[in-house]
Amino acid sequence: MSSNIRSLSHRAGLEDNLFSAIAKAAQTDPVSRKLMLEQLAEASRLSLTVLRGTASFYDFLDSNIREKQTRICHGTACLVSGSTAGAMRKHPDAGKVMCCGYCYQGAGMLQRDADGELHTGHQGEQAISQPPMPVRDLSSAGILTRPSPSV
Repeated sequence: MSSNIRSLSHRAGLEDNLFSAIAKAAQTDPVSRKLMLEQLAEASRLSLTVLRGTASFYDFLDSNIREKQTRICHGTACLVSGSTAGAMRKHPDAGKVMCCGYCYQGAGMLQRDADGELHTGHQGEQAISQPPMPVRDLSSAGILTRPSPSV
């Protein structure tokens, strides 16, 4: 899911959407973030909790995590399966992310290549692999990528 949102957030023509507004808020100081998210919640008629959850879920909005070469999934499925602990032992300096899309398999991770691009992967017993990831989209119009209401 994270890679889908990453792709959408960088796609041309989506500069003025709810996700971009949430991203701007997430990169400000805590007082400004709170005020901006409250204004967005009122303007978009979405719960403030939903907007806060979105701002905190997407790892690439956090500047401390953004610089990490490797990021290990700390989402519920990976934590419960125990795969997060194993992957963190192999990559002790890794940042934390909430979803890499390998919930069905565990040990999801992101790694930055020489060009700075992030790629999803799975930390297996011996090596990192990229098993196929099923992706489905049943919606006709995305909530995060439709034009944002004016704030």
